[in-house]
Amino acid sequence: MTCRAHDYKALLKNSLRKWDLRKWAVFLVLLLMLVSLHIFLTNRTRFSNECRGCCRPALNVFLLKTHKCAGSTVQNVLMRFGDRRNLSFALPREGNYFGHPKPFSLSMIPADMIPPWGFNIFCHHVRFGSDDLRRLMPPDTVFITILRDPARLFESLYLYYHLENHTGVSLEAFLKSDTKQRWLDTHRFAARFGRNQMLFDLGMDTSGHTNDSEVDAFIQHIEDSFHLVLIAELFDESLILLRDLLCWDTQDVVYFEHNQRMQKAATGNGGSNDVDKGNSALRHQMERYNAGDGRLYRHFRQKMERLIDEYGRKRMRQEVDGLKLWKSLLYEHCVEKLDSGRTVAYETREYSDDVYSIVLRSGVNNRLCLDMARAELPYTERLRRKQRLLARSSHWWTLPWSSGDGAPDEPAVASTRGHLLRRAVNARQRARRRVAKG
Repeated sequence: MTCRAHDYKALLKNSLRKWDLRKWAVFLVLLLMLVSLHIFLTNRTRFSNECRGCCRPALNVFLLKTHKCAGSTVQNVLMRFGDRRNLSFALPREGNYFGHPKPFSLSMIPADMIPPWGFNIFCHHVRFGSDDLRRLMPPDTVFITILRDPARLFESLYLYYHLENHTGVSLEAFLKSDTKQRWLDTHRFAARFGRNQMLFDLGMDTSGHTNDSEVDAFIQHIEDSFHLVLIAELFDESLILLRDLLCWDTQDVVYFEHNQRMQKAATGNGGSNDVDKGNSALRHQMERYNAGDGRLYRHFRQKMERLIDEYGRKRMRQEVDGLKLWKSLLYEHCVEKLDSGRTVAYETREYSDDVYSIVLRSGVNNRLCLDMARAELPYTERLRRKQRLLARSSHWWTLPWSSGDGAPDEPAVASTRGHLLRRAVNARQRARRRVAKG
């Protein structure tokens, strides 16, 4: 009996010891979970699910895509966001231009790509200023654009579009010739490219001499029209402000550079050009020739600096470091190299052989990698196919075909398009009223 009692005591003691070990194990697991949760909630480089006040992500965005200002990179961010969420895009019938230099009109929207709920995102080339742009987009649309140092822009523009073939002289010779400069003022290349390119893209008439007061009045018009003007030289900072303005995640705005000139180092991090190498005479000549753009750029560069000050320089550095970290990790995971020419896969091949295209690593089939690397034209074609399916799947219309090129339509086509656009706008208004009523 005594032996059995002793055995029970030993068994009980052993069980209690094991129970204590279990309790300690559970305690340690809970402690690790709490530490992990704390790190997650305080980590400033989170990739997604960043609450920042738990606002509602903006779904309606208009990008005025300026030429040679890193607009293709911003465009890729918007196309990726909308594509993954099945949002609708305003797209031209073909190519990547709406009119330009012609003013935008609703007749440029192909009727077979108008979904019943209207459009969420507009991010292809168009000249700003048409009332039809405001009519097309929802009232809560966030309007953005991007500007670049005018000297860098004009050098890039002249070389990318080979304007020496249009003017007959090199960039240096052009900047020394008042005759050639006056000729380009009245003979813009492709009716699009020339002096004060940013003002031109934004809708200002630059055919004649523009004085400071006219430019200042136009700058105020841009102030009133856009919620945020990004700056290419402060690109990461601009994206952080855009991310917060739109209530998006870091995953939504992480990027790979698109349309990098061949002179840049093939590292995915950019490089320098002649203007940046200290050619002060060349810079001065380009700044003088594009004085209107310079006035526009200085105004919004100073505004961006103020916005960064208000955001907090230290906080901004932390956010930019987080963005760069994710960009670096994704670049290492996704990208094999930068290359050019016909050997690059179609989906990531840029339009010009004078710029780098992204070559993905062999075997990489991650959608984020592919979407971040897609070039503008292949991505636009993908969105066109998807947009037609979205519109067609509504099963409520039978449409005559439309040219979608801005030319006058047959009365039946114009009437049908107008009906579709009115129906889309009315549907949006009804939805907003329902939301307002709660």
